[in-house]
Amino acid sequence: MKKIVRTGIASVQEQRTRALEIASGVRASTTDEPNVWFPSMSAMARVMADENTALSKIIRQQHPDPVDALVKSVGNPSR
Repeated sequence: MKKIVRTGIASVQEQRTRALEIASGVRASTTDEPNVWFPSMSAMARVMADENTALSKIIRQQHPDPVDALVKSVGNPSR
């Protein structure tokens, strides 16, 4: 089953306010709203960089546990 990820751009304060409103029942979250938020387009671009998406793919495919297994499978020159 594939999950659709909807992204949104909002300041940290706007994200916090939205989350508190939903948690307190002031507003309801809808299925068409973003489920992943970023404070800026540049922050989203850093997360979606090729290196990070490749790492996400490895995590989805291999389900490494603990994290040391992930480090061994992708290699980490700093260790």
